[in-house]
Amino acid sequence: MRCALIDVDGHNGFPNIPLMKITSYHKSQGDEVEWHDPIFGGHYDICFKSKVFTFSPDYLYPLNADKVVKGGTGYDIKSVLPPQLRLLSAWITAYILMLTTRFSSTHEDVFVPVRSAV
Repeated sequence: MRCALIDVDGHNGFPNIPLMKITSYHKSQGDEVEWHDPIFGGHYDICFKSKVFTFSPDYLYPLNADKVVKGGTGYDIKSVLPPQLRLLSAWITAYILMLTTRFSSTHEDVFVPVRSAV
């Protein structure tokens, strides 16, 4: 299965934990997962759109997918991930946060963690 991901809010470097959980789950099932590419992406079996904020404009590019799944508080305040994805949270979140830390560009000895709104 070919899966596309769209972080509607953009987050500018902040990880989108639900999309990372979706990625982890689908890759463990042997599926191909990538960021949605409106120009060269081709056809997707399923596209996952995640939105945190209601004020963020929706994704405007056409989606070439059999199924589009919208999730997150920006679409529906009561939306939640399926149980098999919520169970991934403990170790996945810690691992992702470890991978998304960076060093300050001006002071290489200052550790600046990138935080997620989990």
